[in-house]
Formats: sequence, C-alpha cells, structure tokens
Amino acid sequence: MIKGYAGSYASEQSQCLIQFCFDETTKQFTQRKELPGFEDAKYLSYVNKKLAAVCRRNAAGITLWDISCDKTMTHLSETKTSCFITQDDSYIYTANYHEGTISVYKKVQDLPLIKRIYIQEAAGCHQVLLQENYLLVPCLLLDAIYVFDRRKDFACVHILPFPAHSGPRHGVFTKNKYLYVVSELSNELFMCHMNEKMQGNVQVVQKLWDSQNQKAAAAAIRIDAQEKFLYITLREVNQIIVFDRKAKRIVQRLSTLGDHPRDMQLSKDGRFVFVIHRFSHDIRVFERDEKSGLLQPLRAKLHVQEGVCIVFEQEES
Repeated sequence: MIKGYAGSYASEQSQCLIQFCFDETTKQFTQRKELPGFEDAKYLSYVNKKLAAVCRRNAAGITLWDISCDKTMTHLSETKTSCFITQDDSYIYTANYHEGTISVYKKVQDLPLIKRIYIQEAAGCHQVLLQENYLLVPCLLLDAIYVFDRRKDFACVHILPFPAHSGPRHGVFTKNKYLYVVSELSNELFMCHMNEKMQGNVQVVQKLWDSQNQKAAAAAIRIDAQEKFLYITLREVNQIIVFDRKAKRIVQRLSTLGDHPRDMQLSKDGRFVFVIHRFSHDIRVFERDEKSGLLQPLRAKLHVQEGVCIVFEQEES
C-alpha cells in the first residue's frame, strides 16, 4: 500500500490537505481523507515521519506535523507563502518566490527562524537543493542558481549562471554530482557536473518543447532510483517526458491525462509515477517499466482541488 499526501493552493473549495492510499495490486486509490489546518499547503516535504508544509493563516509560514505522535507546530513569519519546502533531520528550508528569500527553521519547539537569506526581491526562488554542506537555490527570474555554504553561516559562495531568459526552476542530483535542471521559461533541460565546491559549467542537453508561440511550461523533474531516467512535466501541453540519461534523448512523450501537471512523484519501488494537476483537480497514475523507463497510463484517478504537490510516506531522495 502506498500512502501519500497532496497539497494545493488555497481557495474556497480547497483549504485542507488530502491524505490518500493507493493499492499496488488493484492499481486503484482506496482512501481519500481531508485533513484541515493546512491552508495554502502548496508544497510538502516528508522526512522520518514528519510532514512539513508551507501554509497561510493570518500570515504565511510553515507547519510541521509529527505523524508519530500527532503533534503539530506552526511558525508564521513570512508575508507571502513560500513556493517550496524541504527538510533534513534538524532544519526546515523554504524558498519564497516573491520575497526572494530562503528561510531556515530549526526543528525544535516553536520552529524558531535561525536564518533568512535575502537574495533579491522577485528573484523567483523556486527550490532549495540540499547537497552535502551546500544549499543550491534556482532563481527563475535571475537566470541563475545561487550556492550557499551552511558551514559559513549560509554565505553565498558561488553563482551558477544560466542563459538569459531561461528561468531555471527545479533540479535533481545524481550520486556522482551531475545536476539536471529544467528551465520554465525556455523549456530546456540543462546539465552541470559539479565539483566539490558546487561549481561547474552549465550545458544545454535537450529542448523539451518547440513552439512558435512558446509559453512557460516545464514544471517538475524527477529521477529514478537507478538514475537511468529523468521524468519531466510540461504544463502548457499537459505532457510528461521520459529522458534516457545514457542515450541522451527523449524516449517517450505522452499525455498526463489532465490539465496543468504541476508536480509528480515516483513510488519508492519505482513501479508507479503519480502526476498531480492543478486545473483538472486530480491525480493520475502511470505504471512504469523499470528496464525501459516507459510509462503506461492507468485508470486510477483521485480528486484534489487545485492540487499542486504530492509526497509519499517515504524518505525524500
């Protein structure tokens, strides 16, 4: 049984978190439960039985739910809701797109804010990648990834430039420090082999979508456990792409069966890919062939109003 959570934008119809279960044998959703108290939880993170979420009440901030003892803590200190959240065993990190900040909270009573890194207003900070002693922050509107050293009080030690108007959005790392990044504005896949100081040269690997009237489309990027394939969603054309790392080419492009595929996740065993859609308000599931990496759509479907994020009760990669 796969157990997970779906987050969404706050609206009159959506002011809660959705908890769900999926049966791998019947290949159907078996449970859907609404969990109140998670308003505007548009990004989630699960580590060691702790679910972290961005949130908004009278102000914006974070909520941490310790599932093992059903205890919840909240810290509200941001003007606008962050668009991304992640965590390790000791800290929670958020990226605020509009404020151009990275916030670091300690996972103790009351979740104190220990550091707020100001990059630039409207920097378009869209993710925090934790890599050894570093934080890597794709700044979509600055066409760069900013690198911060946790050992030096989160000082910025390097800026990784991307082509003008590319808009780096999200990235994934391989075990041997290859960084793959999708750009939202130019709809491209980039690669950079990073050294021990998180420096390297950015290279274009693949154009993901060619269109005369190109619009920002690329959203999520994930990598399988064997690091053979990349999975990328394109919102404007409602597609998911399978990219073969060894062959360095797209091996499959298919419909996500919904509208605006904002996020996706691979199940822990790699058998299934779950895609969540904001405008069709649903999660759709694809069965995955481990050898070829190719996807086959299933009939399973779960309603999530304005859904934009999905996590499972498994450790984040």
